[in-house]
Amino acid sequence: MSTEDNSAFLFTYKGMKILHLGDAQAQIKAINDPVVQAHMLEIIPQDLDLLFMPIDWKGPILNEAVDFVNLFKPRRVIPMHYWTQACKQGFFTQLNNLNNQGEHYVTQTIGGPEYSFSAGDEVEPVVLINLTREAYSGEIVLK
Repeated sequence: MSTEDNSAFLFTYKGMKILHLGDAQAQIKAINDPVVQAHMLEIIPQDLDLLFMPIDWKGPILNEAVDFVNLFKPRRVIPMHYWTQACKQGFFTQLNNLNNQGEHYVTQTIGGPEYSFSAGDEVEPVVLINLTREAYSGEIVLK
């Protein structure tokens, strides 16, 4: 499995670090490989404010997605690229089950497709954000 053509994007806005792992499923799938893990730890900041996390792919990556989140422990996580609600629920369940092993995760369910936060909004433990699928009703303005 090649990770060379995968892509992720890191945005820094008003001091917040937002990582979108949109097409990094091969790296996620291989996160437990020591070489891949060392490389990811080298290039990804350890103090992410928000992580957009693919949790499904052409093959299952749910367990590795959980391992990825547990390795980086971003302040907030929004799962994406999943094909069933059961996959998304499995992601939340697996991370919340780690609380029994000393980790700290909490799921926050939002009643819609929008989520907002500001720089300085500290959260503890890691917040897993459960957005609901709805058509976006807002206006998109490009400036």
